[in-house]
Amino acid sequence: MQLKSKTGRKIRKDSFEANHNMEAIFEHLKYLYIDCQLSTNQIPEKMLQDYNIFISSSKCYELIEKMGILRKKSEAISLATSTLDYSISLLSEEMAGIIEGMLIGDATINVNNKTKVGRLSISGSHQEFIQYCNRLLTPYQPSSPRYDRGDGKKGGTGTWSTTTKFHPDFYKMYKKWYIPQKDVPKNLNFTSMFMLLWYLGDGSLSSRALENSIALYFSTNSFSRKALVENIIPSFEKLGFFVSRITKDNRLFIKTESIGDLLKYMGGKSPVECYSYKFDIDEWRFLKTMKQASVELDIDYQRLASWVKTGIVNHSRSPGGKKVLFTEQEFNELKRRLDCGELSRVKGRKSLRQKSTIVKKPILRNPNEGEDEYINRVVKFYISQGFPYKDYSESKKQKKWTRLRASQYIYPDSDVLKWRKHGLPLADSFHPHIYELNRKNKISPYSLFNNEKMLKECLLRHKAKDGTMTAPKLLSAVCSDARSPRLNNFSPSLARDIYNYYCKDGYRVIDPCAGFSGRLLGASVSKRKISYCGIDPSIRTYSGLVKTVEFLKTVNPCFECHINNGCAEVELEKYRDNYFDFCFTSPPYFNIEEYDLEKTQSYLKFNTYEKWKDGFLRKIILEVFRVLKAGGICAINIGKFNTHDIAEDIISLSLDAGFHLIEKKAISFPVYGFVNSKSRERLEQMPILMK
Repeated sequence: MQLKSKTGRKIRKDSFEANHNMEAIFEHLKYLYIDCQLSTNQIPEKMLQDYNIFISSSKCYELIEKMGILRKKSEAISLATSTLDYSISLLSEEMAGIIEGMLIGDATINVNNKTKVGRLSISGSHQEFIQYCNRLLTPYQPSSPRYDRGDGKKGGTGTWSTTTKFHPDFYKMYKKWYIPQKDVPKNLNFTSMFMLLWYLGDGSLSSRALENSIALYFSTNSFSRKALVENIIPSFEKLGFFVSRITKDNRLFIKTESIGDLLKYMGGKSPVECYSYKFDIDEWRFLKTMKQASVELDIDYQRLASWVKTGIVNHSRSPGGKKVLFTEQEFNELKRRLDCGELSRVKGRKSLRQKSTIVKKPILRNPNEGEDEYINRVVKFYISQGFPYKDYSESKKQKKWTRLRASQYIYPDSDVLKWRKHGLPLADSFHPHIYELNRKNKISPYSLFNNEKMLKECLLRHKAKDGTMTAPKLLSAVCSDARSPRLNNFSPSLARDIYNYYCKDGYRVIDPCAGFSGRLLGASVSKRKISYCGIDPSIRTYSGLVKTVEFLKTVNPCFECHINNGCAEVELEKYRDNYFDFCFTSPPYFNIEEYDLEKTQSYLKFNTYEKWKDGFLRKIILEVFRVLKAGGICAINIGKFNTHDIAEDIISLSLDAGFHLIEKKAISFPVYGFVNSKSRERLEQMPILMK
């Protein structure tokens, strides 16, 4: 008699069902699968040991499916073609980084949507690299490397490839990377292994020894601009690597100063010989540059450059002597000399990071002391003390910030806004170098202070002979002298009120010309919950902005802010369209104010006003228009200097870009002495534009 199953299917006499007591088999399987929590790969061995019953993995799975006791839907696929246990995830944090490092490079995932499983395939031109990937993917039992001759013709380019077994882990990765379309997902963990596999798969290094140049790229042509700007570039910057996007072909370019650190982060050498050339750069490129040393040690870049030039500090140089570098030993020696105060004793060179203690009490004039004698005594005393920087303790800074936040809010609804000093000393304290900068054809307050003759003349003009000279009075005198007017800084209290008037909670603010922390501090004390993003090309100013951000983290941890060091016309390209809600800035007045001598300064990059207007102003306005949301507001504070009406040019360029002029406001600034006028105030325009 022919046996039949419950479904009517004929059962062969030599089948498993015909030769075993199925009720007992079902009972054994249920015990091992449910009570012992064994996988369908472990059960056959246990059945053979304990019950002397031979059963295959596929038959084991088939019977468990009949009982309806599957632990996961992922086991719905037949195990006849796989030896992986689908009920167990192998996706550890380390393994996820390996898989994603391959996916962002040359790997792909094929899936079965019905059974919710997938497998990973990776190919390359080098067998050694595919074998290396095989070892990393061992838990998923990849196939042996296969060679494909391509078109099959003689001389055709062939590729090596490998493919893993199917597993639900790859289906999870597929949903993350391919749905709704293949692009770089958010919240990637840029581990060293992730970066290494990406670089081996899709990175390139170009080095020209004769030209002393080097370039490192990541091929991101197939990814969207949004993914690069929002996901990838911020992740690089979070690790301390400076990158930029090449707009022409959407590739990532690693800036030269970060190449050595990035290669170190990836292990410093290739794990496979075939890609060793991608790590083949000269050792000197791993050394610290003068820029890196000045930022890490918190010293003025120009001061460090003068020490290098005069041989005060030990240093190395790149081949050809073009670039100043510091070995680890030279850097540690420089740090030690700064910490112990040795460099501050070098004649004529006092470190900015070790300011003198300024006497705050007034220097009184003796009864029988003449005017000249008193002035001579005051000048010699303060020159011996050093320049009277605004140097506040942390507690004093916190008090000043708290007062700024608690002060009265004045809504800027009038056409002329009154400039206010409140909060300005706090902003200046983060940028001591502001007193070393000068206007065109003028000298800096710092230079005047160190000239004994000029300082005497300055104090006499400011009626210092009354006999009550103090350090703040002296600072005010040298900053308002007609020969050494200080550079402007935006009033934090005025900036605060402008944010309050034009912003709403949740607004993102962009400041392409961040300057000396005035608008940054104003944003931090605004009653609106806004986030601030600032850009500035000067290394010294950027360092001061970073110090401001570090201070704000202690007094207002919820305030979101980010500072970029670079040229605004370039850095703005990194942000996606319609990202910001409000733009508030005050661009440089062409070459009237010399913020620094670095080549990144706009007046040095564009040496005529027409070039500056077209290459700097127009580019910034176009980029701001792009990154602002529809209905977003742009407020630009600028003045009229010499024959150039920069405010009118800005309005004209803005209208051409697509902005609408909705208001024409002005700010009433005090006159420091650099304008030959009897008036104590001057007006600067602030057009209000809407996208």
